[in-house]
Amino acid sequence: MQATLIIASEADLGELLPMVARYHETERIASSPEERTRALRTLLRDPKAGVVWIIRCGKMTVGYIALCFCYSIEFGGYDSFIDEFFIEEGHRGQGIGTRSLEHIVPELQRQGIRAVSLEVGNSNESAKGLYLRCGFEPRNRYSVMTRLL
Repeated sequence: MQATLIIASEADLGELLPMVARYHETERIASSPEERTRALRTLLRDPKAGVVWIIRCGKMTVGYIALCFCYSIEFGGYDSFIDEFFIEEGHRGQGIGTRSLEHIVPELQRQGIRAVSLEVGNSNESAKGLYLRCGFEPRNRYSVMTRLL
């Protein structure tokens, strides 16, 4: 199935929020509708912070990818982090995720982004397989650690 990625704007908030809620539910991320709305609106308003792509198959919206930008001395310039990547359950396993990742890589390179990273659940074998096939490599020498502020 052919996937098309479209850069989202604040006008797409109503379309994105239900998917973000389903993603958060699937990943057991505790967030209120107000928190999701605030965070997504902020990202959509500030292109320096990142970008959200809506994934469509034909006229049907089937998912989204949200990337955030930062700067890395290690990577020698701007890098990005796939903060959220969601494909609706009925559309998984059809190559949409692969085609979506293949679409964003040259887009990021054109913007001068030097690397793209992501987190994946330790038990999510299908997602790990997708990311490995798309050129992502585990950084086994490192662990992601977070401190909420």
